[in-house]
Amino acid sequence: MPQDLQAGRGQIDFWSTKTRIICLQWVDKRPVTMLSPAHTNKVITLPPKRRGVERSKPEVVTDFNNSMKDVALSDQLAQSYLSTWKTIKWYKKVFFYLLDMITTNTLAIHRALGGKMTQYEFRKELVRGLLQQGSRRGSFRRNPPQARHEEEIPQQECMPVDTPHCRWRRCVLCWRNHQCRRETRVMCSCCGTSLCPTPCFQAFHA
Repeated sequence: MPQDLQAGRGQIDFWSTKTRIICLQWVDKRPVTMLSPAHTNKVITLPPKRRGVERSKPEVVTDFNNSMKDVALSDQLAQSYLSTWKTIKWYKKVFFYLLDMITTNTLAIHRALGGKMTQYEFRKELVRGLLQQGSRRGSFRRNPPQARHEEEIPQQECMPVDTPHCRWRRCVLCWRNHQCRRETRVMCSCCGTSLCPTPCFQAFHA
């Protein structure tokens, strides 16, 4: 692949060979590099979106998007919310890659059955359901109901809830036990301690 392709935002740069193989780079939000033996540097105009702004893309990019198969589409969706961690153990990378693929395929089934949730909303509901199944203290509730009378107020249960504004925080237990900095968006509803959903949350309150 040529290393000297330099295209600006909304522009293209390309190289072609004598055998009519073209290497084209187009910049949208990030550089997109395509290699094709059946296309040229032709740019086509697409129908406007909601705001009425016309868009233009290289023909090779449009043809790829229109003929994208399930594997390529699944990889594209999984790239938005990767769960892979930096690790030396190769089998851990395989595990998290398979986890991303399972989540993406489940989202595809949800949409095929008429679901309208975005990928972010679907993943939040999936995590909430897993926490509910794995919790030993009861069902998952974002805001536990309050009793009407003071004498009827039971002892408050510690439940996993989202951090304010869903910001990332360091897991207290991972740092305390292993000096490992792991980020989480879950905290305790009682003490406000930031913890990994599993297994740190249950271990901390055991």
